[in-house]
Amino acid sequence: MIIRVTREDIKRGLRASSYSCPLALALARQFPGKGYLVSDEVVYDSDGDIVWWLGKAARRWVARFDADGPAQATPRALLLCPPTPS
Repeated sequence: MIIRVTREDIKRGLRASSYSCPLALALARQFPGKGYLVSDEVVYDSDGDIVWWLGKAARRWVARFDADGPAQATPRALLLCPPTPS
């Protein structure tokens, strides 16, 4: 699945905040009704379930945002992959 992170998501996003990073804000905007926690590799919903794995570019983008902040972040379409059934 592709998630679009906008300039507004970046502007409102907080560095090193799993619940308020731009990707978590973009997910909440595109899928209202739940909150999302973004880790360095996976996204959890407000029920604590793993709902997506971050693609390689998404992991790099989140790490860069956490390191450099919004000044260096650009809007992007990021790939998230559903978890594999066990």
